[in-house]
Amino acid sequence: MADDVCFDAFFHVFLVVDNETLENLNKTCRKFRNIIKRDAFWIQRAEYFGKQECLPSKKWRIAANSNKFQTDSISADQSSEFKFNFKKMVLDFQGYGNFEPYQIDHRKDLDYHSHKYNMHFNGDDGIVIEENGIGCEADPSVPACFALTYFRCDIDTVIDFKQIGIDDWILDHVRPKIRITQKVNHRFDCGSFIRIKAKLSNNSEFYEVHGTTEKSWRQWEAPCNWENLILEIENYASGMRFLKVRAYGRDSQRWAGNYGPKIGKLQIKIILPEEPVIDELKDRSESEYHDSDE
Repeated sequence: MADDVCFDAFFHVFLVVDNETLENLNKTCRKFRNIIKRDAFWIQRAEYFGKQECLPSKKWRIAANSNKFQTDSISADQSSEFKFNFKKMVLDFQGYGNFEPYQIDHRKDLDYHSHKYNMHFNGDDGIVIEENGIGCEADPSVPACFALTYFRCDIDTVIDFKQIGIDDWILDHVRPKIRITQKVNHRFDCGSFIRIKAKLSNNSEFYEVHGTTEKSWRQWEAPCNWENLILEIENYASGMRFLKVRAYGRDSQRWAGNYGPKIGKLQIKIILPEEPVIDELKDRSESEYHDSDE
């Protein structure tokens, strides 16, 4: 029966189905697989759902498709293997958009978040999940948050670049800017501080990259609005495959209870340069990093 229906009809129907249905269709027959494996299918799927931001720019797509990168050090034979995995970046609309590694649910506990997302909580007896607006200004973009206490508590989130659709060749030969944006806030009645640290991993060890960013608040400091702490990573070595973001802090008055800083949503964005420029591999000795004691 599938042979009696034209390719374009199946193509446009498949664009709008959910991921589970799409995976089942992919297992059905060769004709369906040939539709779903096409780069054009995934690009149009992103456009249909209004999620074009998860795609690399048109300049980068043309360069990868035609093997016409700007480079003085990579041969055409080598760069011919540099292709985007559009399926991976579009499947969950992650890729080059503002990717959120976790969604905080105030109805669930820390174990739920640890197992559902790639998160680890250190000092978890001092971390609670609160609805927005407790001791601070409410913000509809932050429905829930983690609230810390008077001793140091850490929240680690690990991002696997391949899982969100960032190809190895991009990390090795482009090494784009990585922007980390963490929503933070504080209570009006208690001073506190928060620090964000980011590390990259080459599968065996985490290296600290590009320092940290932090924020502190005095008691009675107003307004208690949510704000962004931004950390950008550049000039790192080739071979990086994972990012670990650590948020840690405490209240500055050592009050019992959860009067420390509040940690909301986290966003990660991979920012390709405007022009499709690729470069030779860069080893660790050439990159800007320093080891960190934790």
